[in-house]
Parts: sequence; structure tokens; C-alpha cells
Amino acid sequence: MSTAIFFNIPAHGHTNPTLPIMAELVKRGERIIYYSTEEFRATIEYTGASFRCYRDTIPNNVAQDKNITRQIYQSIQTSQIMLPHLVADVQKIKPDYIIHDSFCPWGKYVAQITRTPAISSSTMFVFTPQLARSVIATSLKHFWMDIAALREKKLSYAIAAQLNKEYGIPRPDIFDIVTNREALNIVYTSQQFQPFAHLLDESFKFVGPSIYERPGTPTISVEQLAGDTPLIYIALGTLFNEQLDFYRLCCQAFANAPLRVVLAIGNRIAPDQLGELPSNILVWNVVPQLTLLQHADVFITHAGMNSANEALYYGVPMLALPQAGDQPWVAHRIEQLGAGKVLHRRTLSAKKLRRSVEELLANPSYTQASAAIGTTLREAGGYQRAVEEIMAFKHLYVNNSVVAEPARQQNIHP
Repeated sequence: MSTAIFFNIPAHGHTNPTLPIMAELVKRGERIIYYSTEEFRATIEYTGASFRCYRDTIPNNVAQDKNITRQIYQSIQTSQIMLPHLVADVQKIKPDYIIHDSFCPWGKYVAQITRTPAISSSTMFVFTPQLARSVIATSLKHFWMDIAALREKKLSYAIAAQLNKEYGIPRPDIFDIVTNREALNIVYTSQQFQPFAHLLDESFKFVGPSIYERPGTPTISVEQLAGDTPLIYIALGTLFNEQLDFYRLCCQAFANAPLRVVLAIGNRIAPDQLGELPSNILVWNVVPQLTLLQHADVFITHAGMNSANEALYYGVPMLALPQAGDQPWVAHRIEQLGAGKVLHRRTLSAKKLRRSVEELLANPSYTQASAAIGTTLREAGGYQRAVEEIMAFKHLYVNNSVVAEPARQQNIHP
């Protein structure tokens, strides 16, 4: 039996794909100590892993600010705050290896300081300069965001210099902070869906999404989903879903249409705030998304990585309304591969929303493209493949004491 520590971001999108991996590792005899916040204790402990709450309070917005430059600052600032305690914990536990989220620099830094073999877990696209430049409108938007957060950018570099001086950690650049590469990098999508995958070396293992039955999710009967008219599923994820005006727009767009609509609005809005609902629209706070997607004909989504992967896995075409973070690049990739269309909130109307859904329903090429990508996701192996990669890493770097070197940066830069 080996002991592993997992350092993660306290967010559903970063946590959910890792849970079946932890359960399988525990099943194989591994001892897993999983760091997160109290919100995720129950789901983590359900896997058999030991939950450990971050001793210092991790900022709630560490992965939630729409300005990526501020996200980077929050992440490296969090690292500076938590490193003394986390390093002490690791030195006491003496894990055989560390797994950390790719947007979790403190995990990488602890591994470097304690000289522990480490694995990076990426729930997003692998972020490269080529990807950053691939969507012009998004690149310009983030350029101005970067200007607006110039103070935070300077502070990020100052903290990096302090960490270098105190711990000997190599000074990271911006792409290092948002990717935190290791000798093994597990990516929860397929190589075909990842943009510019040909620029990444063999340390990146594309294992596809973690599809599994999630404990604690509500149930919905097949009878509730049955019907002869197309089923439209609408959800905006867990971070930026407090959008009452958008949900009202959806009700306006699809009221009494020859469509069945399931609208998931999250826990921050009450269904009665939408007023009287048309008979063809069902509103839930939280839904069993995997069940819905197996019956849906179109998915209107924020284009979060997990939601996009899951829709593609089941061959569901998407209308993507990206909100923040990596979502514009995910949305662009969906449209680029013909699996859906991108819509923009500023120009969205009920009429445009309805027409876009009708276009996806009328043109089978969208469903065919989504299904084709879904095949690559299923063939990637899922969480079982991720566990095999982890065990192979352990055999090489832990059992044989080979020094684990992170993926070389020159393989991904232009």
C-alpha cells in the first residue's frame, strides 16, 4: 500500500472528475488523503479517501473571478499563505506521491519543496500560448482584463520571487501558474478534443471524462423525460448560474413550443421567481445531469469543460453561452468541430435562442459531429485509464525511485 495526497481546488468542476479515481485507488489498496474544504467532505469521504480540510482558509473566489489574471494572483497568494502548514503536513505524512489540480500551484510547490513525485490533474484544456491566441475576441478581452489587473500581475511576480528566495522554487511564468505541469499530467478529455494536442508531449495522458453515478444527486424518472417532442436541457453550471433574466428569456423563447424543456437553475434562485411556467417547461434547482443528457436532443450550456465532455460523451449537440475562465475556448472548440454553435449573451434574444435550437434539431450534422467526438471520449478510457496511468507512474517513480521531472516547457511554447 502507498500513501498519496491530493491537493485540489474547492470547486465542483475540479472535484467531480477526480472522485471515481480516488474510489478506484482506494479499492486497489492505496491510502488517499484529500485536501479540500468542508463543502466537499461528504463526497470525498464517500470514495473511501481521508478528508483533510485546508488549515488556512482558502479564498472562496480562488477559481471564480472572471478575470484570469486575478485568478492567478489569488492562486499564488493562496499558495504563499498555505505553504508553511502544507509542507509541515507532507513532511509528517511522508506520502509516496502527490496529485494536485493543474490550477493548484501550492500542490506543485509542496511537491518541489519536499521532493515528492507528483502528478497533475487537469479538468480543463491544457492551456498553451497557441490556445490563448486561438480565439481573437477572447484574447482581446483577456488582454484588457490583464491591463485592469496589472497590480495583481505585479504582485503575482513579487510573490513568485519571494517563494523562490524562501523555498528555492523556480520562478513560474503565467502559463506555469495556470497549468502546473508534472512528469504525469492526466487530462479529462480526448486528444481529439484538446486544441493543439500535437504540441504536447507523452507526459500528457488524455483519459476522457469520468462518467459515473454521483452520490447525492436527485433522481428523475424516465417517465418524466418520455415524450415524442425533442428534449432541450438548459444549465449554466455551478459557479455563474445566478442568472434570472436568462432563465426568463428561456421560458419566453420556448413557451408552448413543440419542445420539452428541462431548466436547471441552481440553488441561488427559487423556481417561483420565474413566475407562471408554460406546461412544456420543467424547472429544477439541481438535476441528475448524466441522466438528462442521455435523453436530451440539445444542451444549452455555459460550456464548462465537464458539461461539454459529458454532452459529447452522449452525442448531444450544444448551444454554448460561455461565461468566464476557459469556457470561451471550450465553446469555440465545440463550434470548430461542428458539434454546436456559440451564442453571446449581449446579442441574445428569445427569438435568436429558439431559432438556434431549431437549427440544431433540423441539421443532423451537429448530432453526428458530437457523437463522433463522443466516441473518442469513450475510447480514451475514463477514470479506469487514469488509475492505470497513476499506478504505472507509481511503479516507475516511487517503486524504482526514478526522479520525476515535469513536462518540459519548450514542448508547448511556440
